[in-house]
Amino acid sequence: MRQKTCKIVSLAFLWIFIGGYFSPFVYGKEGEMGYFGGISEGYRLPQTMDQQVVSKSKKSKSTTMNYKEIVFLTGTPIEMEGTLKIESKGQVDEDKDNGTYQEVYTVEIQNLKNPEESLERKITLETRYYKKKQPYMTQVIKETTPIKKWTETVKIGGETYILNADKSEFHQSIIEDYTPGVQYYTGAISSKSYYTKGTEGAGEELIYSLEGPIYGYEQQWSKTEIQELQFVVESTGGEKTWQMAGTLQPSVTTKKTLQYHQLPNLPHSLEGTYKEVMENHGGLFYNITTYHPELTSKQKIGSVSVPSFNIFEILQAPKNLSFLKGHFAESDVKKLYSMNILDENPAYFQPNQAMPRAQYVKALIRTMNIPIEEVETKRTSRRKNKEEDPLIFADVPKTHPDYPYIMAAYKSQLIQGDGAYFYPERPISREEAFVVFVRILGLERLGLDPTPQTPFVDDRYIASWAKRDLYAAYNLGLIKGNTEGKIMPKNWLSKGEAAALINRLIDYLRYDILEDYRSLQY
Repeated sequence: MRQKTCKIVSLAFLWIFIGGYFSPFVYGKEGEMGYFGGISEGYRLPQTMDQQVVSKSKKSKSTTMNYKEIVFLTGTPIEMEGTLKIESKGQVDEDKDNGTYQEVYTVEIQNLKNPEESLERKITLETRYYKKKQPYMTQVIKETTPIKKWTETVKIGGETYILNADKSEFHQSIIEDYTPGVQYYTGAISSKSYYTKGTEGAGEELIYSLEGPIYGYEQQWSKTEIQELQFVVESTGGEKTWQMAGTLQPSVTTKKTLQYHQLPNLPHSLEGTYKEVMENHGGLFYNITTYHPELTSKQKIGSVSVPSFNIFEILQAPKNLSFLKGHFAESDVKKLYSMNILDENPAYFQPNQAMPRAQYVKALIRTMNIPIEEVETKRTSRRKNKEEDPLIFADVPKTHPDYPYIMAAYKSQLIQGDGAYFYPERPISREEAFVVFVRILGLERLGLDPTPQTPFVDDRYIASWAKRDLYAAYNLGLIKGNTEGKIMPKNWLSKGEAAALINRLIDYLRYDILEDYRSLQY
């Protein structure tokens, strides 16, 4: 990855990543389906109400979700459903470079067609982790193994199968890569479960092996986790031995969608409202790859799903924007006002005016829900006997209205300063705006060579430090040339264009990145 600073227009306003960055706004983590080939409805993302109103009630350290699992233990796939309960006893500590925490996974499921068939599992997992901080990256490496007793009982066909915890094994290793706007992760899972048939041990032993990769991402607008697992069931010690093998692909997704409702032609103060819907869905595909003539085609290949009850909230209704009627960015601007990404007084919002740097940074910080800190005054700072933070940008004092957002961008390593100037009111150029888009996603590597040839007619006018990121943005579908194939990199971005661009980013985070992951399942 490129490791040089990129000075924009010969100013000390650098749109770069340098130094480690540990995201303070992670909303969940891997493991919301468990690690044994089942699926849940998954965790929800925070809503606008969660961000605006702080609940005084204590947050529960446990979550119970609808859960399904295909049980292959007897050689016939059996769909069971019930609940998965995850109890968290700690998490990655942002202030420490390493540590441990525990989680308890409890599964209680049954065959709805035959309720006497069931599975109960309880396992306590301990995760050790350390952080690796280098220029341009912060990563967390995790290793997870069981502690305490792992218990599991399966009842099928009048028989009881009990887990031998002393022989059974589980291991997982994960790497999390933190970028300013998205947390990515990938790793591998491996387990081997030994079961004895009957309480007295009739001699038959069943071995269920499961292994494969896990990967996913989390951000403000959507998240997903996918596991690609290989399973093998072996029966030994009984009257006859047999083996079954196949693949499992459990996944869980959560996304926010935005819907507009036009009010009827009535005497009403509002023209319409925006509704944001939270959609959760778990899906599982399986395929038995070994020869089993006793199974039907539907038993050999199948799928199950766990939809959830979609929750929604009505967002604020933008008003006093009638002057946008017919403007190409009318819908984009209204959406951003509704989502509280734009908050400029509509009386002063002119879509054809240049977008100042400070306002653009503020909009992106709000888009990705990167937290801002309360600004301390000199009085409160003295009262706490605390030294004032050094001024990062000479032209952005603490009294500047956008100071908290500019500092959030600085601490997120989107911009860098050393007491030089930020020029908050100066218009942002198109290439500057495009570069930040890619870097807030952490997807610079999609630009391939440091100075690739972009497909735009005016490629020669693109700064060398921006080419890689613009090429990545083009590959992601975030930017396109005009009818002449030009991108006009040095032109400033208008407020209307900025609104359209930010909405395009949100749509990518809602839908497109999710589809890229889901395409692996088909």
